[in-house]
Amino acid sequence: MSNHQNALIPSPPSSSSPDSNPNEETRPRRKRWAPKVKTGCVTCRVRRVKCDETKPHCKRCTAYGYVCDGYVTPTTSVQENRLSRRAAAILDPLETVLERRVVPPEWDFMEACRFYIEAILPIRQRELDFDTPLNLSTRYRPAFLLAMTAQRINLIGNATNALPHPSHMTSIGPLWSKLHSYMVHNIKDINTCLESDAPYYKVLALLRITDVLAVELTLLGTAWRAHSSGFLALLDTCNKSDTVLPPSPVLGTVTQFQIITAAIANTTSPASDQILELDRFTPDELATYYSFQLYGELPCPTELFLEMLRITKLRRLAITGVSYCDAIAPALDGILMRTEAFVPEIWEEPYGVPEQPEFVLMARVFRCSIALYANLSLPPPPAQSTPEASRSWAMRRIALLEELIQLMRESLAILQSKAALSWPVAVAGVAVADGSDEDKELVLSTFKNGDGTPTDTFYVPKHYIDKLLTFWASGKLGWEDCWNEPFPPMA
Repeated sequence: MSNHQNALIPSPPSSSSPDSNPNEETRPRRKRWAPKVKTGCVTCRVRRVKCDETKPHCKRCTAYGYVCDGYVTPTTSVQENRLSRRAAAILDPLETVLERRVVPPEWDFMEACRFYIEAILPIRQRELDFDTPLNLSTRYRPAFLLAMTAQRINLIGNATNALPHPSHMTSIGPLWSKLHSYMVHNIKDINTCLESDAPYYKVLALLRITDVLAVELTLLGTAWRAHSSGFLALLDTCNKSDTVLPPSPVLGTVTQFQIITAAIANTTSPASDQILELDRFTPDELATYYSFQLYGELPCPTELFLEMLRITKLRRLAITGVSYCDAIAPALDGILMRTEAFVPEIWEEPYGVPEQPEFVLMARVFRCSIALYANLSLPPPPAQSTPEASRSWAMRRIALLEELIQLMRESLAILQSKAALSWPVAVAGVAVADGSDEDKELVLSTFKNGDGTPTDTFYVPKHYIDKLLTFWASGKLGWEDCWNEPFPPMA
C-alpha cells in the first residue's frame, strides 16, 4: 500500500490509553474538513478563491489584475467587532452574487476595455489623430483600470459641466471609490519598484509614476507636481548613477510627456514656485527627450521649446534682484534674436516633420507665442532706460498679439485638434486682458465647437475658462497676476 492509502486507515487505539476499549468494533475514520480560512486578503475572500496570503498584496490578485484590498486585522473591542459584523452583513449579498457567477471573472477589466473601444478610442483618433489603438492584452491592468475610471469621471464632468471632484459629483460615489482604490494600488506598486535596485524595476517605477500623473492631470488633482518632480528626480538619479535602463517601447514616450508637462507647467506657475528638477538636465538632454517623436498637443519645434525653457529661467533670475542690464538684457536679446531667426518653412526634427501645411502654421504660432511669452512674463526695461526703449517694448507686445490673433484664426480653420493650441491660449489669455471683447471671444472659441458647445477633448475646458474669466474680471494685466498658482495648461 502507498503511504497515502496507509494514512487513510485508522490505527488501533493504544493499550495505554485509559479510554481505549479493545472490544470496541473498529470503525473507518471520517475525514475532518478544516474550517474555512479567514486570514486571506479581503479581495480573495469576497471572490471565494484560495489566497496565497503574500503581503502587502497577494500574488493571485496581482497576477489577475485585481486590486488587492489587503488583510483584515483581528479586533478585540466591542465597537470594532460590531463594525466587522456590519461589514460582513454588507458583503454577504455580494458574496452570494459572486458565488452564483452573475458577474463573470475580471468584469472590471472587460468593462474598461469596452469603454476604451467605444468611448475613448474614437475621441483619440478624432482629436489627437492616434491611428493605432492600444494593445489591451499587454496593458498593465491596474494602471489601465485607473486610467479608464478617470476618463469615465472626466467625460461625466464634461457632460454635466462640473469640475471632476467628489464634492461636485456625489451621484457617482462608487466610481470615485473605485478610482481611489486603484490609485492606492498603483502607488503601492511604485513604492515596491523603488525598493529594488534592479534597472528593470526602475523602468517600471517611471512608467507607473507617469500613469498616476496622467490621472491627476485628467481629474485636476492636487498631487500632479509631486509626481512630475518624482519622475524627473528618479530619471536624473538613474542617469548620474550610470544605471543602464533596459530598452522599453514606452519609456521614450512617457519621458517626453513628463518633460513637456513640467516645462509647460513652469511657464504658468509663479516664478517662485517651479518644478526645479527640470534644471538637472542639460539643454542637449532635454532636446533629445523632447524630440523623441512629434507630440500632438505641443507641435512646437525643438529649437523654440528650448527658448521657452530659457525664458522661464530668466523669470526666476529676475526675481532675485540681479542687475537687469548685466544679467537679464543680454540673455533676453539672444533669445529674441534666435526666435526671430527661426524659419518655420525649413523646420527639421529627428523624427521628420510631416509635410502638411498645418505644421508650418503651428511653427509660426509657437514662434510668435514664445516671443510674446518673453514680453509678458519678463520685466520691461528699467525706468532709467530711454523712453524709446519702453515704447518699443509696449509696441512690440501689441504687434505680437495682433500676429498671434491672426495665426489663431487661421489655425482654428484648419486644425483637426484644438488641443495643439492649449499653450498659445495661455499666452494669448494674458495678452488680451486689456484688449477687445472680440479677441477674448476668439481665445475662448478654442474650447468650443462650431455650434458653440464645449469641445469634446481629453482636457477639461471649464477650469481653463474659469481661470481666464477670473483674471479678466480682476482688471489686472501681469503674467504673474494670471498664473499666480501652479496651473497645468496641458491637463
